[in-house]
Amino acid sequence: MIQKRKTSTKEDIKEALIQLLSEEKFENISISKLCKRAGINRGTFYLHYEDKFQMINSIKRDIVSQLNSFFLKRKENLPKS
Repeated sequence: MIQKRKTSTKEDIKEALIQLLSEEKFENISISKLCKRAGINRGTFYLHYEDKFQMINSIKRDIVSQLNSFFLKRKENLPKS
């Protein structure tokens, strides 16, 4: 149950970031704006991330990991020559 909430919170933060990035530059997005949009308090944000730069780096790593996994699965499914 706790893991589900943690994942859900991180997804809420990520979704809030995506929404805010469509409206303004990353440099102008504050933790307060992000938390308000995600519907969480600042303390919850800081339980998951040190700051917004660590958050964005974590999201980037997750995306690269997902892409890597996708391509490895595709490679495994290619016919052997």
